[in-house]
Amino acid sequence: MSENDSYNASPFAYNENQASSRCVRTLLYVLGKREKNMELNLPAEANAFVKGLVAQGKYQNEEEAVVDGIQLLMGREKLRNEIQEGINQLDRRESWDEETVFAEVDAVIAEIEVSQQSK
Repeated sequence: MSENDSYNASPFAYNENQASSRCVRTLLYVLGKREKNMELNLPAEANAFVKGLVAQGKYQNEEEAVVDGIQLLMGREKLRNEIQEGINQLDRRESWDEETVFAEVDAVIAEIEVSQQSK
């Protein structure tokens, strides 16, 4: 059994060299989630860029930098989907006049201001 497939094993198996990762796998096992490591081979330019970010102190390690990049990609995909939904709404002639939009925005702003004053 490889280290990556160890999530299928009993969560109580113990290996001193993998104690911290075993704890994470055990927790994920108990929570009903399965974690599997992903290995990536980055192009030299991307690898150097990530290592440079870590060297500059912007990230503690390469994994943190890559995770941040993936979160940015996830946000971009979400935005693309929202834009496409807006285009679909326009195609279906589902649009709102500016007075309605600004009235709703003003109401949200007023609600936020009231909640900030009550704190």
